[in-house]
Amino acid sequence: MAVSVSVAVGGCGGGGGADAAKVKQTVRRALTALADGNGPAFCALATAGAQAELARTTPGARCPQVVRRISHQLSPRVRLGLRNARVGAVTINGEHASIRDGDITSTRGTLKGFLQASAPPTRLTRQPSGTWKISG
Repeated sequence: MAVSVSVAVGGCGGGGGADAAKVKQTVRRALTALADGNGPAFCALATAGAQAELARTTPGARCPQVVRRISHQLSPRVRLGLRNARVGAVTINGEHASIRDGDITSTRGTLKGFLQASAPPTRLTRQPSGTWKISG
């Protein structure tokens, strides 16, 4: 997910179980927040480091402002695609998870031009609360 940090989302080669479902849910919520221009919601799903990395892309801006700017630049078809995104394979290795852009599809709209199959996977980190946050 070429938004901030690349946006990504497995169990050791497979991606089953409750953690994989939580990772997928985090990514879907982040994509929906991005489509809606809801910067606070998107940034709440990212670690402090990922938020800072995203903010560095626009001097003087904070994470929520950057998300709103990105959202406003998306076509209506891409926003629809993000709202209807489906996350496929997830890879989980301990406290870290990843997902490739190529494993994210959409039932409506398009993700073409937004997600890049050649992009590095989006990384997530398990939080002490058991939730997952986008970390890179």
